[in-house]
Amino acid sequence: MDLQHWLGRATHAIQDCADTLGPYQPHPSLQVDDDRFASAFEEFTGRLKDNYPFFHPRYAGQMLKPHAPPRWSATSPPC
Repeated sequence: MDLQHWLGRATHAIQDCADTLGPYQPHPSLQVDDDRFASAFEEFTGRLKDNYPFFHPRYAGQMLKPHAPPRWSATSPPC
């Protein structure tokens, strides 16, 4: 799948939808400066590094491992 292609299509579809609603004046709090956004985006992408690879199929294996012994007692039905 070509993600860049579909992201481009998504932005065009959102703009096409917005265009059908007519002109309006957005609230000033919704206007974000490009430099400010770039800084926040850089911090966001930095936090993605050295994190669990959620997109990777091997991550599913992490979720399928058996619980650690202390967890067994917490999930066991009462006797």
